[in-house]
Amino acid sequence: MESSSYSIGGIVGTICGGKVSSCNNIANVSATGYTESYNTFVSGIVGNTDKTKSETIIYCYNTGDITGAAAQVAGISSNIAGSVLCCYNTGKITVKRGNTSNNSWGAGIASNVDQSGAKVMYCYNLGSAVCESGNNKIGGAVGYSTATVTNCYTLSTAISTVVMQNNGGTSTNNSAKNAADMKTNDFVTLLGGINHWDLESGQYPKLNWEWKK
Repeated sequence: MESSSYSIGGIVGTICGGKVSSCNNIANVSATGYTESYNTFVSGIVGNTDKTKSETIIYCYNTGDITGAAAQVAGISSNIAGSVLCCYNTGKITVKRGNTSNNSWGAGIASNVDQSGAKVMYCYNLGSAVCESGNNKIGGAVGYSTATVTNCYTLSTAISTVVMQNNGGTSTNNSAKNAADMKTNDFVTLLGGINHWDLESGQYPKLNWEWKK
């Protein structure tokens, strides 16, 4: 899937309130256009959200590689004004070229969490996240946050920084972990427990609805 538009998601480009639940994206998503303004949003699930609303993205996952230029790029949502809960990403996140005058954000879960009341909770990332050139804020779970990020985790060998920049927000119980630790029942507990996640021996946690497909 390729586009030069400004808000691109594997499931939804932009949502203005409401909920996106129990969705997954397996396609590669890329925005090929380049702009020095950083209002290009590229994500596996939801590209952008309306900052005047309170959206919820819950029980979603992305396995596709997500690529953008001078953009906000994320596995789940680039720009979240509401909540991202119980989501995970395994795809590679790439900012092909960061802005030279402004920061570009990239993250496995949500690249920009910049709204009072917004939160990212009980999420994990396995994919690498990189900016190939220019200014950038790249994190395993979150790139930039002024809100709440808690109980979020990233695979240490993919990218070791969970939240790249915390600008006055709340960041608690977030850490980089090795693969073995992320395949345990203790890790499921950190992600909110068996009401949301299930585990097969030797695998990473999956959302409960995945087992019912």
